[in-house]
Amino acid sequence: MIDKATKFYIYHFEAKTYSRCKLEKLQKVIEINDQEVVIVEKTNQGYIFKSEICMPVLNKKNNL
Repeated sequence: MIDKATKFYIYHFEAKTYSRCKLEKLQKVIEINDQEVVIVEKTNQGYIFKSEICMPVLNKKNNL
């Protein structure tokens, strides 16, 4: 029960909806540092947390 409540709180109140990193639908992000993030995804079964390297929405080719 505490585990579900903690995951709910992190997803809805701590994780960010908008990010410089690419996100899929129902994913949010928690930044660890400039390159690493924790992706939090809401599923029918609950919440999935995974650490990843940030894949920027804009890359150097797109910058002016």
